[in-house]
Amino acid sequence: MHIAKTHRFICKETAYCALAMSILTECTPEQSFARLGVKEPKKTITCEDIQDMVMLKESLTYKQIGTIYNLSDKAVFNRIKKYRRENR
Repeated sequence: MHIAKTHRFICKETAYCALAMSILTECTPEQSFARLGVKEPKKTITCEDIQDMVMLKESLTYKQIGTIYNLSDKAVFNRIKKYRRENR
């Protein structure tokens, strides 16, 4: 079931409500979960993402990069700093 895979830590009742909402309205399962107040699962930031952040830093601010990856500017700063420290 698609719903269970994207939001694995929710109760069955919430999953069925989201499924019914998706069928009865023209919204996606993700939109149904959002309307029910279920938060999106966190996206894992990969090493390639951090390498992209380093390249983006040449032309963007930490805040702008954070907006792209849904992270705070401090989280972006720390990831870039850790990446540079480990790859000297």
